[in-house]
Amino acid sequence: MRTPDVDDGPVFLEADAEDRDRYGRLLRYVYVPAEDGSMTMVNRYLVEQGYAEAGSYPPNVRHQGRAVCRRRERRYRSEPGLWGSCR
Repeated sequence: MRTPDVDDGPVFLEADAEDRDRYGRLLRYVYVPAEDGSMTMVNRYLVEQGYAEAGSYPPNVRHQGRAVCRRRERRYRSEPGLWGSCR
């Protein structure tokens, strides 16, 4: 997967059940257009590459099954890449 470019193009934000968490942080899923015309979910990319940990905080669980799933995070930790360097 090519690194999503969040600097120079449009960025699309998607809200979940709540606007902010209990600490006042804005909660959003972040998307950027991919070269093939599809949308790349930046949140998922960050977990896959080992730059973020998956988390699920009800009621904000819209993409729990595909974007920020702990099972997926464990799988990526066992593969080469940033997570693989932590062995």
